Amino acid sequence: MDRRDFLGKALAYLPALSIVALAFPFYYFLSFLYGKKRIEIPLNKIDKGIVFFKDYGIFILKTSKGYEVFDAHCTHMGCIVNYNNEKKLFECPCHGSVFNLKGERLKGPAKKPLNRLTFKLVNNNLIIG
Repeated sequence: MDRRDFLGKALAYLPALSIVALAFPFYYFLSFLYGKKRIEIPLNKIDKGIVFFKDYGIFILKTSKGYEVFDAHCTHMGCIVNYNNEKKLFECPCHGSVFNLKGERLKGPAKKPLNRLTFKLVNNNLIIG
């Protein structure tokens, strides 16, 4: 195969490669929007005031009024926020956004509060989604 044949074949595959390169992020975006599944967590696993569930990317807060469930992804760029127990704040390690225990944005590049997730209590289980 000479150089001219190689370049001709490479250019023939370029549109297909472009479509694949664009399709993956689009598929990921759609699966994130519509692929959310029901999460069921026994209440006995929520023994502390604030529990992080890494597998689901959520924080569950046990308060005197009940429970609060937040998506642990920062609303700026999607990094997982950390809980600072001393300051009682959620802090984004990537860009410095800070949120209080109600999920409200206190500072940083994030413009929106943490996403609050809906849930219900059924048979000593917290069901999210």
